[in-house]
Amino acid sequence: MKKGLELAATSIGVALLLLLPHHGEQWIWLRVAIGVIVLTVVLRSRGAWFDALLGGFLIILGTAVVHVAFGDPGASAPTFEPRARFVLPDSVASTVRKYDEKEDVVLLIVEAKRGPYGRVNDYETHRFDAQLRTALDPSITPSEVEVSIERGAKDENLIDFTQAVAGAETIYVKEAHPKK
Repeated sequence: MKKGLELAATSIGVALLLLLPHHGEQWIWLRVAIGVIVLTVVLRSRGAWFDALLGGFLIILGTAVVHVAFGDPGASAPTFEPRARFVLPDSVASTVRKYDEKEDVVLLIVEAKRGPYGRVNDYETHRFDAQLRTALDPSITPSEVEVSIERGAKDENLIDFTQAVAGAETIYVKEAHPKK
């Protein structure tokens, strides 16, 4: 009976060493304590290494089967939105300040609305949140500015963006407000 309890304890210990979360230092002391206990028990009952490893493997296998059977295979859902990359046309206006690569910005796209005779009757402004892929310097007129935007559900944002860029008269790059 005592041998069976020792085998169960070492098997559970081996399984816990692998099943405990691997990120963060808060688990390191628990891992060390479990490792010391498993090592002590296995050294006391000589030759129990194989039994402890086999039992630990069976516990890990059972845990994996339970996770898959109840809908948690271990892969976390992506927490990002799909993005599309664009190179903006030469209609990007010079910026007031310097912008770094991968900085979140707001793009204001001014589109000219023309009447039936081709004359500009009105201007329409579109606003898009974007992330720069090219650094911008206020002393240089930008020629090829690469940005990425979130595509949105069913690519609605992407379609709106491409339509606005196609008719862009001027594109302004502005500082984005920090997300709360």
